Amino acid sequence: MAETNKTVEAIIVWMQERTARDLDKAPDEVDIDTPFDQLGLDSLAILTATGELAEWLEVELEAATLFEYATIRKMAEFLAKSSS
Repeated sequence: MAETNKTVEAIIVWMQERTARDLDKAPDEVDIDTPFDQLGLDSLAILTATGELAEWLEVELEAATLFEYATIRKMAEFLAKSSS
């Protein structure tokens, strides 16, 4: 993983904003502790967002990572720790 030095908070904000766009909601309406599969996104939207997140962080993300870290908070914590 590249040295991105993104904080948990920055990653959460990015993921909330990106998810909110797909759901046509305000970012604060996206619960960061709700599993991805319960947020109302289809698999194509999730994969597209994951690709954009990986690009933003300059990392490679496996699709399976979404299942292991299945909420915005868990994913952000994993990615912030992995990039430090």
